[in-house]
Amino acid sequence: MSRSGISRPTKILLKAGYIQGSVLHHGCGKALDDSKKLQELATKYAEYDPTYAPDRSVLNRKYTTVISNYVMNTLPREARSLVWRDLVNCTAGNAYVTIRQDDVQGKPYKGGVLTSKKTFQVFIPDIDFVVEAKDFFNEVDILQRTSSLLMLRCR
Repeated sequence: MSRSGISRPTKILLKAGYIQGSVLHHGCGKALDDSKKLQELATKYAEYDPTYAPDRSVLNRKYTTVISNYVMNTLPREARSLVWRDLVNCTAGNAYVTIRQDDVQGKPYKGGVLTSKKTFQVFIPDIDFVVEAKDFFNEVDILQRTSSLLMLRCR
């Protein structure tokens, strides 16, 4: 999905001063304004997205700050496990992982829905997402919880 302007999760991280050191923008997609701002702040910057920035070699490095906005809610559970492993392997400091929490409408498909924009979305309850994160990271904190998003800090 295309975005205009910096995404809400990235604004939250910027306002709190959490963008530090080297940065991996995991699942960057078409969030070009996010990428530009993160690149300005990072001592080193890399991005990975299987469609838009598919160079997996960036996942072989460690980053002070790893950001993954609205990725996990587009994947079934099995695929999320692979992404969690990537995030753990890349994180030398904090990983910030955000999922959508609003009710996404669409045609039921494989435990989620296919939206009118032809994207797959799955609703992940807060507690399930925290437990899932704790399967991979030692420390997991909820940074932000609203009716539309859940943001975790993982270390």
